[in-house]
Amino acid sequence: MNDELLSAALLGTARKQPTYEGREARLQGDPATVLLEAAAMQHAFNRGAQTPTTATIPPPAEDDTRYLLPAEAIPRIIELLAIRSPLLPEWFHAAQKYDYRAPESMTAQLVAQAKALQEHRASILRLAGSRGQWLAAQNPEWADLVKPSTDNPDIWTYGTTNERKRWLTNLRAKDPNEARNYLQQTWDKENGNDRATLLAILETNLNPQDEPFLEATLDDRRADVRRIAANFLRQLPDSAYTARMAERAKRAIKAERTLMRTTVTVEPPTALDDEDRRDGLTEEGVVRQIVSSAPLSLWNDMFGSAEKAIRASISEEDRPLIIDAWSEAAAVQRNQEWADVLLPGSKHAEHLLPVASQQTRERYVRSLGDELLTAGPFNPLTTLNHPWSREVSAHVLKQMLRRADNAAKLPFRQRDRARHEAQRAIRLACAHLPIDAYPMARASADHCPDPAWAQTFTEIAHSLIQRKTMLEELQ
Repeated sequence: MNDELLSAALLGTARKQPTYEGREARLQGDPATVLLEAAAMQHAFNRGAQTPTTATIPPPAEDDTRYLLPAEAIPRIIELLAIRSPLLPEWFHAAQKYDYRAPESMTAQLVAQAKALQEHRASILRLAGSRGQWLAAQNPEWADLVKPSTDNPDIWTYGTTNERKRWLTNLRAKDPNEARNYLQQTWDKENGNDRATLLAILETNLNPQDEPFLEATLDDRRADVRRIAANFLRQLPDSAYTARMAERAKRAIKAERTLMRTTVTVEPPTALDDEDRRDGLTEEGVVRQIVSSAPLSLWNDMFGSAEKAIRASISEEDRPLIIDAWSEAAAVQRNQEWADVLLPGSKHAEHLLPVASQQTRERYVRSLGDELLTAGPFNPLTTLNHPWSREVSAHVLKQMLRRADNAAKLPFRQRDRARHEAQRAIRLACAHLPIDAYPMARASADHCPDPAWAQTFTEIAHSLIQRKTMLEELQ
């Protein structure tokens, strides 16, 4: 569009009308319509002056020789993806056993869903296979779905920031040490904004061989880089970093044993030196930082075991601080023994539950009452293995039935609120109750005094039938 037409479009034809010079006949009619027709003619004129180019046909996609997804399962996965069903993890897990590929007609739809559903992206792309990768490579908007070949280091040398990040992420999953070596070689040349992003990739397959590089990055000029390095180092129990923290912890925490009990005293450091600050310590909360970063083996040696440690005599002022620090250490170091001991009654359940044993997690869940149904962003039910045990299933349905009994006594307008507050727990039950829990769900519906809740139990029972059918379709 030339400047005259563009000016008229921006100002409006009521304020400015083009002269349309250079045309044999003046366009007639409504000014706005005439402007659009003139713009279309101008566009056609400009395109007519272009020299045609030769299109390059891309190489065909690689053959995918895996078994085709059964026809009965195709409508099911399309529906599950469309509604973002909580049943997707179970479907993908079952399908992966057979290593199915999707038919070609589904490829575009699957790639689009992979773009939208990051949580299930890897599973969707696996189902789409090599044809999905080929199709994603043809659309710039899907470029981040293409797995860069780790055999091509030119991507790391010349690629964009996002391309380099994807390449390093894939290499880290495939060959952790090689990925770290590439990052280490270019570290001094990386700009400050990229350093933290690239260093964070080392969290995948973090291992003791990463220690020398991480130790060196504690001297980086950027605080976010130093924080990431320190956090990774404290996940390596035998690192020099945790050894330094252990020495500080011995000076800060004193345990005096007598025949009857062990008494703990806390002696915070009076001042921080340059080495302390290099390791990320700050004056505020320094004792917690030290205790949470020291290896838990230190406390096993000092007290004998995790159970004996939490039974030690600690002042009312210091006890919450020490317990919080041990809880953080158990989560960071993924120590199941300590997580099992610290979990009961802990305010850090969100961090300890994923580390604790399945038996301890189930015991914790069964200790909860109605709050299990109304938990906020984090629900302990999400940490349990799939499918739930019969004991957990019975407990969850019992709490729902109890909530339904209470709802039946409420004014009509308040009943929906009681059910709405438990909606996430209901969705989790639909997805994770064992299929053989159908009789329990049906019995709950039959004995429920509230019609709306009775319908909810019926829906849960129906979801179990759906899941049974869903799994049969994949066989």
